[in-house]
Amino acid sequence: MHALLLYSKNVVAAVHVGRKGLLNEVALKTVEKMKTLSSEQITGVVGPHICGDCYEVDEQMATQIHQTHPATGGKKNYLNLFAGLKKQLAGIPVENMNICTMENQRYFSYRARKDDARQVGLSPYESQSRN
Repeated sequence: MHALLLYSKNVVAAVHVGRKGLLNEVALKTVEKMKTLSSEQITGVVGPHICGDCYEVDEQMATQIHQTHPATGGKKNYLNLFAGLKKQLAGIPVENMNICTMENQRYFSYRARKDDARQVGLSPYESQSRN
């Protein structure tokens, strides 16, 4: 799961991009919608997420995603969703916080701990007054 924050001068969007979101181009569709609302440059930031070295999936799933999004490949049954997302959003600067939720104990990862904990991300936004 990737928490993607997209923003421009006047528009902000928070998007969840996991395997299905990448396949369904959720981030790209969000950018297209944002462009109808503002002509300003859009920038993205990806929050903590499982990295490509830790995100192991079954062979069928890996093959399906690697066929349509080759950038997600690397190791055989592993997915690098950030690489696929960055390729999908070519031309839009996207920063990766480079925090793996499976490797970093400060963040929840069901794959690492198999419990029902949750985490939440907040995105503060300061509006500009229009005087």
